[in-house]
Amino acid sequence: MKTKKPFLVVVNIIDGEHEHYSHVVLWAKDIEQASTWAIGNTSRSGELDDEAGYFSYGDGCTASKLKSVTEITEAEANTLEALGVVYGTNI
Repeated sequence: MKTKKPFLVVVNIIDGEHEHYSHVVLWAKDIEQASTWAIGNTSRSGELDDEAGYFSYGDGCTASKLKSVTEITEAEANTLEALGVVYGTNI
């Protein structure tokens, strides 16, 4: 029996004058665990990162803000990962 579910995490990343979105399929036990991980790996309120998190380039010049955490189906997660659209991370 699988105990983890897939969640699509969407983060807005600001690196200098460039802004883009990053997506990851996060395998977690529930939305609370997925949200806690996502928040912990983004900057607070879009401020520059002091530490390197999953969504940081590690140069102290990257800001990131969580946009959403959404539960998706296993088929959707597998398709996104197989197409190389997102990376999958298991927590």
